[in-house]
Amino acid sequence: MADARGAVTGRPVAGAAAAPLNIVALAPLPFLQNDSPSFAGGGTIFYVELLPRLARLGHRIRVIADAPPAVRGTQRSGLASDSPNLFVEWFAYEHRSSLKPPTPAFRKRTSAQIQRVFERFVAEQRPDAVLIGREVVSLYMLGLCQQYGLPTVLISHGVAIAALLRGVYPSGLARELVEHLQQIDAVVAVASHIEDMLRRLGVTRVQTIRNIADPTTFRPQPKDAALLQALRIAPAQPVVGHVSVLRPAKRTADIVDSAALVLRARPDVVYLVVGDGPCRGDVEERARQRGLLSRFRFVGEVAHEQVPRYVNLCDLVLLPSEREGLALACLEIQACGRVILASDIPGAREAIVDGETGVLFPTGDVSVLAAETVRLIEDRALLEAIAGRARAAAEQRMPSQWLEGYTDVLRRVASRESDPSDRRRKRRLARSEKTALAHVASQSVRSG
Repeated sequence: MADARGAVTGRPVAGAAAAPLNIVALAPLPFLQNDSPSFAGGGTIFYVELLPRLARLGHRIRVIADAPPAVRGTQRSGLASDSPNLFVEWFAYEHRSSLKPPTPAFRKRTSAQIQRVFERFVAEQRPDAVLIGREVVSLYMLGLCQQYGLPTVLISHGVAIAALLRGVYPSGLARELVEHLQQIDAVVAVASHIEDMLRRLGVTRVQTIRNIADPTTFRPQPKDAALLQALRIAPAQPVVGHVSVLRPAKRTADIVDSAALVLRARPDVVYLVVGDGPCRGDVEERARQRGLLSRFRFVGEVAHEQVPRYVNLCDLVLLPSEREGLALACLEIQACGRVILASDIPGAREAIVDGETGVLFPTGDVSVLAAETVRLIEDRALLEAIAGRARAAAEQRMPSQWLEGYTDVLRRVASRESDPSDRRRKRRLARSEKTALAHVASQSVRSG
């Protein structure tokens, strides 16, 4: 999480272990672009929540961070850390969406960029474990980790897994990626349906640690009068919101199309869209063409700590995505005690009990989306009941339990003592190192 000055922050968590771990992590992180928040999507916010918390437990965390290419004419800067145990090598390699398979040229370039930083980190201090933040990064990292005999943990957010199962990756590359995932010491899925997908691919060393939203940061608050005024929204107007990185899979255009139907019945509704992304221009143009632009407020990307202010302006939040892992936005909205109307996909079903802690609708069905929007806006008692249950559910999932799950996995993998096959692997690595040393010695004698 970034504070108002752009510092990476995390709250202290009780129960720090006696023996801190030394972790090297490869993960995408948000940054500042011309002093404004950038790249603050669900995946990056996940690591801003996890890694500082691990550091505050006393673990030494060194991050090799990826980010999109710099935009011409802009200045990028990494967020400062307020933890003495968290070190970030900013912009170490280029971030590309896992939905698109990497080209051979990109793989070669990225592997070289990562290797330079990683080998320096290992030379400075050998890590106890390596945390790989995206499935596709295993293509660049697993061989290096095996070369140094370093245990690996991979966190799967499901993007590449969904692409594999849809046949997006060429068959040869798909087989290679699956083989890499099968060799990782421990894979953590952020949702149960992602674990199921991984097991379908033959990945067996996998468990689920469900995403959470911190209910102390995301909590119900009254609508911010100053923010309403700045956005030209009257206090009594119903506000229908949306929060995401505006990509095709989010189906934000469905919100515009449904708004055309909703506004016939409720012309007082205002739509609030929080986020930026490749589809923003198209969505704004769609609203303009339909004559609806005056009913929309597109606020762009905001700092993560500001998101609760915007969510708490909303009476209802629409999440019409066609696929998600377990969206942090969904959990954050629930923690704010706001009602979600979401497409009926596995990621939403893990967070929402239909009619109890949110409402589901058939993905892509704009007419149902519109009808449910009107129904919920007009039934204030139902809206408040669902909101209350959503908040109560969020309060059951605390960051301390979530963090304990990741700490346990990292400790288990770092020790490798519980798995006899890992002990055999250590012995094989030791024999290989002795053979390599003997070879180097013999080469030195010959050259002398």
